[in-house]
Amino acid sequence: MFMGDVGSAPLGFLLASLALWLARDFGLWILPPLALLHANFVLDTAITLIRRICRGERFYEAHREHFYQRLVRSGESHVFVTGLEAVLLAFVIIMMVGYVHEGMWVRGMLILAVLAIWTAFFVYCEFCFRDSA
Repeated sequence: MFMGDVGSAPLGFLLASLALWLARDFGLWILPPLALLHANFVLDTAITLIRRICRGERFYEAHREHFYQRLVRSGESHVFVTGLEAVLLAFVIIMMVGYVHEGMWVRGMLILAVLAIWTAFFVYCEFCFRDSA
């Protein structure tokens, strides 16, 4: 039912290829909003990987340490976690549509807003996980 690493890695490569293809056709200016659409996944993976390496864990082995997994382990349902991430991603999509129509100052603010959204989500996941222990 869940994709896991076997399905998510090829999907990630496909989406990255699509972003590069669009950048080739429309210009490099389109890369930031396309990258920010995937910020949740990239940041979650990077933070989880760094955290596991710093703890001396075998980072290449299966685990349940991603933020969304920690939120489920804290007692939230898969439906809640998926719905919350979908709502947040919908806000990010709306902001990235605005990104392509705005000037540089607003674009910078939208980038910061996206990073703030996912940072808040990660902090929420971590708080719930630690509070449940």
